[in-house]
Amino acid sequence: QVQGLLSEIYFRTFCDKLALSFLPLFYSAITQCKQIGDYGSQQLLLDTHALKTIFLQIPPPDSGMETFTKFVTRELEKCEVMLKLVGMGKDTDDNLLLENFTLLWPQGSIQDFQTVLDLRGKPRNKQIEILKEAVAKGIVKREDKKSNTVYGKSTNRQAAAAPGASMNINKFDILNAVKGFSADMSSAFESNVNTLQSSYKRAVQKQ
Repeated sequence: QVQGLLSEIYFRTFCDKLALSFLPLFYSAITQCKQIGDYGSQQLLLDTHALKTIFLQIPPPDSGMETFTKFVTRELEKCEVMLKLVGMGKDTDDNLLLENFTLLWPQGSIQDFQTVLDLRGKPRNKQIEILKEAVAKGIVKREDKKSNTVYGKSTNRQAAAAPGASMNINKFDILNAVKGFSADMSSAFESNVNTLQSSYKRAVQKQ
């Protein structure tokens, strides 16, 4: 419906702004959870896959929106890989977890690996030992802020530090996270629509 109201260039702009507003927020909402269990990671994986399917269906065939498609795929595959690592059994050996991280997330940074450890509920004193070993072996590269960009804009959002105590996330944590995420998305979506409406009005006035 939106595509029918906008010209091709405005529709592309709308899609780009929607992806840039939504996807980093989605990733950040996941990383700010205190801890995610096996069942929680499986459900979030299903949700992420469904979200990726929806976004990839937005561009019509032969629309030339390859940049949009690549960005959506990259951002949501990053979420999927993180959730797969988080969902590995709690008894998984640290070396095996690190090995799987390098295989599934070759471009992952030390901060990404620490986020995985946080979401798995790993105590901070254990995290320090694992992270030092990873850096010493050169397995996990340090964060490169310039590499995480798209359309010339940074998409890096540092997750809030999770407490070292092993706490299972409860339904109230999930509810509060969803409420905050929904409010942010509503605001971002409204801003994008207002911008496009203003551009459309100016274009009509010039005709």
